[in-house]
Amino acid sequence: MVARLTIEKPKYAAVRQEMEEALEKAMKLRDELSRAVASDAAAFDGVLAAYHLPKGTPEEALRRTDAIQQAILRATHVPLDVASMAVSVMELAVRMVEQANVNAMSDAGVAFFLGKATLAGAGLNVRMNLVSIQDLQVKEGIQVKLREYEARGVTFESRLCKFLEERGGLHLE
Repeated sequence: MVARLTIEKPKYAAVRQEMEEALEKAMKLRDELSRAVASDAAAFDGVLAAYHLPKGTPEEALRRTDAIQQAILRATHVPLDVASMAVSVMELAVRMVEQANVNAMSDAGVAFFLGKATLAGAGLNVRMNLVSIQDLQVKEGIQVKLREYEARGVTFESRLCKFLEERGGLHLE
């Protein structure tokens, strides 16, 4: 919406191309995040299925444990991907606040904070799944990636607040 409100205004002709690209990226992110809902449900179903595998013999128990670990790992990567997409939403929202129609800044801010909430929720899901992952190297790699996304989110929030204040006179406290 913010990009559309900017594209249509002659006053913002200098950023029209960037707004058109931002609109395309926003629509792509919306579609990817929508698909992630189905992926998350499928991953959870995979975890449940793994827990229902037989464990009567040592071989079955070993296969079940391996299947559970693989399913949890898949289930961890879905919210990790969502965290990455959330950071992209946040970054895009900051770009909108920096350049888009000043009358739509609050809408860009709302998009940012929805992205921030998505990042926080995805982070909780990743951390919950990490509790069950036994491979410490894999676990650490995922934790590093998640912390990277969260750090980027903090950086974007700082930029958002700066531009909301400078361009719109809005002070977030």
